[in-house]
Amino acid sequence: MKKSLAAAVVAFVPLIGQAADPLQICQKAVEARDFAAAAQTAAAQSSFAGAMCAGRAQQAIDDYPAATGSFAKAEQLAGDTFDQVIAITFLARSVRAAGKPDEALAHYERSLKLARDIKQTQAQWANLNETGQIYQEKGDFKAALGRYTEAHRYAANDNERSESNQLLAAAWHQAGNHDRAIEYQLKSVILEERSGETSHYLGAKLQLAVYALSGNDYYRSNKELDDVLKVSREVGSAYWEARASLQLARQEKSRGNQEQAKALLKSAAELAGKSGVDALVNEIKQEAGQQ
Repeated sequence: MKKSLAAAVVAFVPLIGQAADPLQICQKAVEARDFAAAAQTAAAQSSFAGAMCAGRAQQAIDDYPAATGSFAKAEQLAGDTFDQVIAITFLARSVRAAGKPDEALAHYERSLKLARDIKQTQAQWANLNETGQIYQEKGDFKAALGRYTEAHRYAANDNERSESNQLLAAAWHQAGNHDRAIEYQLKSVILEERSGETSHYLGAKLQLAVYALSGNDYYRSNKELDDVLKVSREVGSAYWEARASLQLARQEKSRGNQEQAKALLKSAAELAGKSGVDALVNEIKQEAGQQ
């Protein structure tokens, strides 16, 4: 049976027996989201799965140097090339999170080469997208777009195709080409609508409105935001209704309509309070403070 990178991320090997060995302790602690306890098992791990479990736990508590060591250990303990790909990809992620993008790129390239050698398409898709993000952060949009475009060919389902389109849209947007950003984001919206996941669909629609506003396409921006508001109310999502109201306030502000922007921000703040999402509440407060 074909191995799945996503499945391998969740569980590396089944637990065998009842003995409380380091691997079992680590996996049970991770399942309980007690990452600090899981991280403490790192030194005792002597298997690929154990080293990966410890590294994931260390990464979860932002101990990137320790996580890097665990993933490097996992690479050495890998039983086959696919396991090496997993270990090196996680190693690259940990190095990137530690603020070392160039070193991370080097690890991603190693993982990508191995993934190509064994024709593991999901690993290629993941590595290409993640290296594309690093290039985008560095301002190298040509390289980023090249990686995202290549990754799109390896997308295995609508969810992955949607994510690839969103990455392409974000890169084009950051590069200042709003028409191309809208083009790819619209493709993502269509895929998300087909998938039936309401929150993903609303998020994609809202982002499309953001790109439309950047391109001064107020008609499209209004249309997308009206749709988000309508669906949000139908499903009873105060969070997405607040998000759409916040974006409408920004749109009115950009057009010089300060009073409408203030009214929309007030409504957004009330809705955000109902949603219970503190990050959104704070974002709206910050926006209101800039009025």
